[in-house]
Amino acid sequence: MPSFCQITPTFFPYVGGVANYVFRLSEVLSKHGNKVIVISTRPLRKAEQQIYTKAGKHYRTALSKYNIGVYSLDSRSQKIFYFLKFFYYLFKLRNGLLIKYVLLSSVPYLKTCVRCASDLSLTLSVIEKYKIDVIIGHAASYAGLVAFIVGRLLKKPQFTLLYGGALFVEYSRSKWSRKRIEFVLQNTPLFLSFQDNTTERALALGVPKRKIIKTMNCVDTVFFRPLHEAEIEKNVLQAEPENKMMMDQILEFKRNGGNVVLYLGLMEKAHGLEYLIQSLSRLSTQIENVLLLLVGPDYEGIWGELRKLARELKCLDKVRYLGVVPYELLPIIYNLASVVVLPPITKTSALHLAALEAQACGRPIVASIYAGLPEVVKNGKSGIIVDPHSIKELTEAIIQLLQNTELAEKLGRGGRKYAKRHSWDRMAQKINSIRVGYFEK
Repeated sequence: MPSFCQITPTFFPYVGGVANYVFRLSEVLSKHGNKVIVISTRPLRKAEQQIYTKAGKHYRTALSKYNIGVYSLDSRSQKIFYFLKFFYYLFKLRNGLLIKYVLLSSVPYLKTCVRCASDLSLTLSVIEKYKIDVIIGHAASYAGLVAFIVGRLLKKPQFTLLYGGALFVEYSRSKWSRKRIEFVLQNTPLFLSFQDNTTERALALGVPKRKIIKTMNCVDTVFFRPLHEAEIEKNVLQAEPENKMMMDQILEFKRNGGNVVLYLGLMEKAHGLEYLIQSLSRLSTQIENVLLLLVGPDYEGIWGELRKLARELKCLDKVRYLGVVPYELLPIIYNLASVVVLPPITKTSALHLAALEAQACGRPIVASIYAGLPEVVKNGKSGIIVDPHSIKELTEAIIQLLQNTELAEKLGRGGRKYAKRHSWDRMAQKINSIRVGYFEK
């Protein structure tokens, strides 16, 4: 079976859309008998190290079970070693692409030159060591640049998955970000795109249509599934003491007729959480026993601002921030929700995985018109699509699902049916078919 190397800007213990996608793809490719190596081009922040103990059991177990190798440059000694090895590759390969890479990735920030040269040297070393057959880049930015350069130098099949963030945010960040992304878009042989708006953006930037394959986000519908109360209680009993106490409280709230509104994703301003708090303030005056659960890492530190806003709007007692929840408890969190709300306010937000997981658990969703969510949440079939800038519209949609049980159940069934068509096994088959169809002709 062929071996794959995924080059990504983020990976576990960082928790986020790209990192989660890379992890799931690594897991399913390994299940299908492929050897998988992951290289993260981004060093860990101190706050992310804590996730090893809080949410990392499932990730660590899977990485060990499927023998998924993970590499990143996190120490100064590693950087120096691989920086020196870069000159070995410079002499060995004698290819102008190496200089082109350093210029694109480092200029005008020459202090990053060591880091960038080290990243490339590490990647070349790992691919040679494991005799990698296919290179997969994630995002048409720095990680995509590393993937393309290495694929071209070693004459390996290579393609890149497109994410909206790089094309919309990084492209407008600086002249050098634009140059880097344009280089990747012009030279990478093949792209996979999840969203129509990302595909349209890539086409507008000059990528030929023949180089883009539409693909899908995926979900494990065996792990994420509707649970009966008995199953939830059984899983709660097996949870760690800290998590068990929290889950018991939410479960008791539900038993007493409480309505749980859930947001799950990165705690970011771009995800419209300020509007969700304002909506909760109106919601709580019309529906009794409502509780908003916020779940996800707060890398931007915005929980303090949201808490202050909730206090000003006199609804702080109806908000609980759970932080990062262990992965094995996510299906329980989804199943405890009466409705899941995903209200991003920009095109670049990445909440597709959360939308699919919620639908796989049979939960009705209130989703934003932005970030390509209407491609995943079908209005009137698995959720209600709203403009989160309209607090009135957002609030009315949540109230409708909390008060109309029949509609909520109908949308939940529709979401489950939709999620079943987006399995990770189908994605693994597609990746292998791309490898055969496009690179082994």
